[in-house]
Amino acid sequence: MKHYVVAAAIAGFVCWFSTSASYTLYSSERGTTVHSTERRVNFAAYADNPDFSIAITPNDATVVQGGNTSYTVSVAPSNGFSGIVSLSAGGFGSGATGSFNPPGISVSGSSTLTVTATGTAQTGSFTLTITGSTGSLLHTTLATLTVTAANGTLTSTR
Repeated sequence: MKHYVVAAAIAGFVCWFSTSASYTLYSSERGTTVHSTERRVNFAAYADNPDFSIAITPNDATVVQGGNTSYTVSVAPSNGFSGIVSLSAGGFGSGATGSFNPPGISVSGSSTLTVTATGTAQTGSFTLTITGSTGSLLHTTLATLTVTAANGTLTSTR
């Protein structure tokens, strides 16, 4: 018994056909048998462009000078993506910093972004840019951070 393996590229997908028994191929134009060969066909499709998406919740958070707040950053794979997505963030304003735990996400999952503001952190609203990257893939998402004065009033804006 012969065993055939055929690969074909169709609209962004690589298709593998493996035959191990007999099947019949018909012509749709003529309605007749064009070729008979092995019966069982195993098919698997793999996308050409593995990718991922990144999201953050909540979209807006508030922190008091001298305090901290947190966000959840999630990564979702698509088209067979597998790998570790490294995370980074910027845009906190003076006196505020962010750290991820864990600093990277494998395939799919989430990380906690903890934002800490010093007692003298710049107050106001800031647009945070959260970036996920791996290899040549890079995606960003945005969130708003509002830093308020320890006495609860907004003392300056950016």
